[in-house]
Amino acid sequence: MKLRSLVLASLAAGALAIPASANAALITGSFAISGSFTYDTMGAGTGLAGLDYDTALTPPPTGPTGPFIQVTVATGYFAGIGMQIFTTTGSILNTTNNPVPPANYTYAPDGTTINVPDFLQNFNNCSGLCNALHFDLTEIPDQPGTTCTSAGPGVGNSCSEGPFVITQTVTGIRIDYDVLGTFVNGADSNTYIGSFGVTLDGLTFADLGNRLENTGQFVSCGAGNDTQPCSFTANFNPYVLPEPATLLTFGLGSLGLARLRRRNKKDQH
Repeated sequence: MKLRSLVLASLAAGALAIPASANAALITGSFAISGSFTYDTMGAGTGLAGLDYDTALTPPPTGPTGPFIQVTVATGYFAGIGMQIFTTTGSILNTTNNPVPPANYTYAPDGTTINVPDFLQNFNNCSGLCNALHFDLTEIPDQPGTTCTSAGPGVGNSCSEGPFVITQTVTGIRIDYDVLGTFVNGADSNTYIGSFGVTLDGLTFADLGNRLENTGQFVSCGAGNDTQPCSFTANFNPYVLPEPATLLTFGLGSLGLARLRRRNKKDQH
């Protein structure tokens, strides 16, 4: 599956007063972001797609060119990140499972260990105390649960496709997925899990399957729209390694919804 542009929300600000230390410290606390998102399909039925994060906002004078994120929660180690709008900014990388990634995408292959350095980075206006802070993406874990090939449509129904949990709500399709990686700031680091959630307003399971299998439209908000971005939120918290038995339920997820396409194809016959 692929992502089109997701126009990111306004950028949160504040002075990032992350403690500087000559010795390595364990990064703890919570970190949350919000922004805008579009799922760009790269050809109907191909299984190739991209998670597209973008922004319509003007970048700060000394900052990156985007896409941008807005910081909405910052506690513990991150507590110095201010919440004033347009002061502190950060960027997020678009990802794709296309082996020949288009411009502005980073390759994140299915079924292998992912290595996406600086997935979150370029935090600004923090008095030099957070310039090195970044999040390196290493895994998008598969989600356990009923696959979409066996789940029927209807409000409240939920199923999983690779790394995605897909739920039909009264307003549209809700998609949730996790990312694993490491927050790093100089010598300080810790493993974190980030939980993303986005609602595709106005879309149903049938709409989603039709776009992936037949039309190749980007998966965005609005039943007749393939460019309107959707709002997303993501919460990052320290990751505790599961017990060995639990690990069996995890795998590296595909960035595609190929199995969902197969379900919808069956529904059309």
